Amino acid sequence: MTANNEPAKPESQEEAESQKSVVYPIEDLYVDDPKKNTKAYEVTPDKASEKAISIDSDAKDSKKQEKSGLSSYKDLYAFSDRTDVKLMAVGLTCALLQAGIPPFVWLVMGNFVSLSITREEERVFNSSTSTNASTVDDQFAASATPAFIAMLSLSVSMFIAAFIQRLAWEVSGIRQVFRVKRTYVRKMLHMDVSWLESRQSGQMATMLQEHTDAIYSGISDNIPMVLFIITYLIVNIAVCIYIQWDVTLVMCSVIPLLIISRILFSKWFEKTMDEEMVLQNKISNLVNETFSCIRTVISFAAQKQTINKFFSQSSFLRLLYVMEYGESPISRLEDWQQYEFS
Repeated sequence: MTANNEPAKPESQEEAESQKSVVYPIEDLYVDDPKKNTKAYEVTPDKASEKAISIDSDAKDSKKQEKSGLSSYKDLYAFSDRTDVKLMAVGLTCALLQAGIPPFVWLVMGNFVSLSITREEERVFNSSTSTNASTVDDQFAASATPAFIAMLSLSVSMFIAAFIQRLAWEVSGIRQVFRVKRTYVRKMLHMDVSWLESRQSGQMATMLQEHTDAIYSGISDNIPMVLFIITYLIVNIAVCIYIQWDVTLVMCSVIPLLIISRILFSKWFEKTMDEEMVLQNKISNLVNETFSCIRTVISFAAQKQTINKFFSQSSFLRLLYVMEYGESPISRLEDWQQYEFS
């Protein structure tokens, strides 16, 4: 028996080693709380194959180096091909056009409005002298049609540029997200079965959907919006400085105060929304418990106590609603305190 068992040991060791080489590392692919580890799902075509080689790799190789901003953007667009690059270039060009056209529309419209105001002033204050009035009228009539054509053409071109840039970014984002999903599913199918069975039902699909939505919003929404806002701000400031630089400097000096007030308001709004969500959850739980145990509540005559508890928890929500709309949304429910269930 011992002689038969001795040659079997190296075979079992070889099988164990072969199984080890097949098992893939799951620490880099799954994390319970993605918000605490934003680098847990950095999957690119090159890195996906490198992470799936073996568990026997050294611990030093698993450490990730800190990346610069350009490399993170490169990872974000790692699944793009030449067609996607062309689409993003078209979308970027159209976004720049969309951001640069509105100031010139306002410039043409402002000149026309200034001329119309001058015309009315000449009619009111210089009604006796008809020479200046006729000159201003002729100038107004001559500039009306070109101003209308210029504003119409610029507005139409801005609409076309906005449509094309949105379409280009959307198509490019959909194509890249499809490749991300395909790579993720292929990677997941190579995982160990025991690891897949340890996950809850629908957890992988939910996780895939959440992360692909975040990638899609970053590709097709956030970055184009940032580029649009930066270009829009630069062109607006340049046009304003060209028209009237002193007023522009005064407005630019006020911008930091507006930004600070906006940040403070956002912080207050975020805090208020968190408190409101907590109170809404408490109220909804109270209502669900009351309706699920309605017979017990009625049998113990606890409806008044439940209603008072409901109003005590919803007092903060009513205060917010009154501050915004001027009346309480549940003011009529106060009459229910006098109601007795039979």
